Amino acid sequence: MKKTAYIAGSFLLGVMVAASAGTVSAKVKSLIGQKVTGEVSVVVNGSPLEDKGAVIDGKTTVPIRPLADALEADFKYKGGTIYIESEQPAKDASNKYSDMTNREHLEESKRQLENRISYLINEKKNFSELIEMSEKRKASATDQKLKRLEEEIKDLKDSIQTRLEPELERCLLEWGQVQSVMSKLEKGK
Repeated sequence: MKKTAYIAGSFLLGVMVAASAGTVSAKVKSLIGQKVTGEVSVVVNGSPLEDKGAVIDGKTTVPIRPLADALEADFKYKGGTIYIESEQPAKDASNKYSDMTNREHLEESKRQLENRISYLINEKKNFSELIEMSEKRKASATDQKLKRLEEEIKDLKDSIQTRLEPELERCLLEWGQVQSVMSKLEKGK
């Protein structure tokens, strides 16, 4: 029960932080004069907060001090920054798979990532072969063809560098994250 309460509290805290992130960014717009377009109830661990949240300029805001109190978190405001400390460790936001506990879903995600990685590696190999063929054709090309081949080679290299390599890197990172979560699940058995 306590674990569920911490999870629910962490979720609400995450929603509150995500919803209010725009209001504390460097490009803060003053809320003064903004239209309140809605009111929201905030329920923490099954108990409604006395203070309500509001929808202001399309963003949901919640009363942070009552929320922190309800979560039994330490709340401090210092120098324009809000500090919240809780005994519950923060969720690993860098791994979008860290909350997954269903092995079948993890295996499906892993399979999809492996397929995408395989496709990207083959695509990169194909592009490299096209570059190599174009380089060979340059030797016997006329000036006009030479210019076109050089542009083609440049476009292929740019595509590898700006599209394929970053996506491949992202997929490999996610694959590692899935592997990490699956290992933790195995150890938990």
